[in-house]
Amino acid sequence: MKTISKQHGLGNIIALFLIPSVMVDSIIDRNIFYQGADPSYKLDFATESVQISSKYEDSRAGSLYNHSIKGIIPGNSEDSREMLKNLCRYPALTVVFQTNETTFYCIGNSTEGLRFYVDFSAPSNPSENPSFAFELSGKLTIPVKLINWPALQL
Repeated sequence: MKTISKQHGLGNIIALFLIPSVMVDSIIDRNIFYQGADPSYKLDFATESVQISSKYEDSRAGSLYNHSIKGIIPGNSEDSREMLKNLCRYPALTVVFQTNETTFYCIGNSTEGLRFYVDFSAPSNPSENPSFAFELSGKLTIPVKLINWPALQL
């Protein structure tokens, strides 16, 4: 008999970092390497709003992982809008997320990453605080993996 043991979930995301995949030099032994200035963005989000999904599917092309991270970024500043628009321009982002004090996971690498989408809609109820809804999603050939953080400069 084959047994599938209890799996430990990814847990709640407490921090989220995005690196344009083209700026990732390599990922070796759980370390992300980049050249030049630190290319990462940190998203400040409402922690209770974040949802993560990583679904496996077997296709003719091979194994695929359909990754999705969704959440809310409180506030509505012009600086935030510009940064979020810039993130939307990258075709692929390598995502690092933190689930506790010392545990970090990575989705993506130098050739594959998630696409960033943002909704600038105003809240339907005027008494609600303004915020942005975001989504990172994509089908990759690589699963979520443990990673060391911060990234290292070459």
